[in-house]
Amino acid sequence: MLIYAYPFSRSTRALWTAEELGLSYETQFIDVKNKSRIAPGHGSPHPLTKVPALIDDDVRLFESVAICKYLAENYGDGRLYPAEKRRRAEVDMWLSYAVTDLEQPLWTMLKHGMLLPEAQRVPAIAPVARREFELAYQALPNTPSPTGESFTLADIFISHVLSWAKGLGITLSEPHEEYVSRCQNRPAFLKARQREAEGVEQLKHH
Repeated sequence: MLIYAYPFSRSTRALWTAEELGLSYETQFIDVKNKSRIAPGHGSPHPLTKVPALIDDDVRLFESVAICKYLAENYGDGRLYPAEKRRRAEVDMWLSYAVTDLEQPLWTMLKHGMLLPEAQRVPAIAPVARREFELAYQALPNTPSPTGESFTLADIFISHVLSWAKGLGITLSEPHEEYVSRCQNRPAFLKARQREAEGVEQLKHH
């Protein structure tokens, strides 16, 4: 199993999921910020050379939701992605919410704040995007987990998106601060972070 990744990006979710499931896998870190440095044949299988992407035998996937659901369904034995239909639907609901209503305004802020070439940035869009996030954020329940007591893929995605919000200077409620801290102090998350730190060093010397 091979996961294509870039440190501290959406690929964190795929690495974290693999670690939660105790999977044996390899990583190939891709310098997505400088695609001219990617050697022919060594890019991500994503059609736009983005990450994360996954190769597992004859399975080739991209997009973090698809990858994480595939891993949990095939290797989780009920962990992270419940077998019971109603609970699974709830996890799917929060996964969709995380990558649409919660994440997209933050991604807009990131792009226009630092990622796009300066000439393409529209600074006036930041407060609009922030307000969109705040409206979506208010709908999150102040509970240990949006889907119940057990840790699921929804927790991986929501806590990861909320950590982006913190990085952009958005203040979270105390329960959500504790929630993010609890999720990101799990041994599997720390292992994923260690692998990403190794990826940073690999890309420095690539």
